[in-house]
Amino acid sequence: MTDTPHPAAVRAQLSRLLEYERFRNAPKLRRILEFLVEQWLLDVRPKLTERFIGDGLNDEPLTFDKDVGTMGYPKTKTNLHHVQGRLATYYMEPENSMDPVIIKMEKGSYMPIIEFNRGAFPIPELDEVSRRLILRAKTAIDDHTYSGAVRAMEYCLQLVESGPEHCQRWANVILIPFAIAPFVT
Repeated sequence: MTDTPHPAAVRAQLSRLLEYERFRNAPKLRRILEFLVEQWLLDVRPKLTERFIGDGLNDEPLTFDKDVGTMGYPKTKTNLHHVQGRLATYYMEPENSMDPVIIKMEKGSYMPIIEFNRGAFPIPELDEVSRRLILRAKTAIDDHTYSGAVRAMEYCLQLVESGPEHCQRWANVILIPFAIAPFVT
C-alpha cells in the first residue's frame, strides 16, 4: 500500500463527503471542497493560498482587507473555515470514522491533507460507553500531537480499567501502540 490514496479512492471519499448532510445543502462549501480536492489531485498544493482559491472559484470580487492591508477574498476565507469545521465534524461521527480515506484541513492551512485512514479497522460489538471511548482515542491519535497521544492514552486506560474484556484487549493491542507510535519512532 502506498502512502498516497489512489485518485479513484479520493474521489469516492469526496462523493461521500458531498452527500454528508452538512455539505449537501451548502453549495458554496461543496464547491470549495471539490476545488480543494481537485487541486490536490492535480498536485498544485504549494499554490493553495486564499488568493489562488478565490481566483479559482470566482465567487466574489477581490476586495481590500483593511485589517491585513492586502487584497483578498473575505467570504472565501470564512467559507474555508466552515469547510474545515465540517470535515472535522464528519469524521467525529462513528459511522464515518471507518472511511478508508480521510480528507481534512489543518488550522492555518488551505491545503487539504488526504491520506489513508490508519484507524480504519472494524470495532467489535461494544457497549456505548466503550464505543465512545475508542472513538475518542482514535480521534485523539489522529491529532499527531503530544497532547493528542496523551488524551488517547487516557481514553485507552479508562477502557483497560473499566471496559469489558474484549475491549481491554482491543485497547492494549491496537489503541495503545497507535497512541505511542509517533513518540517511539
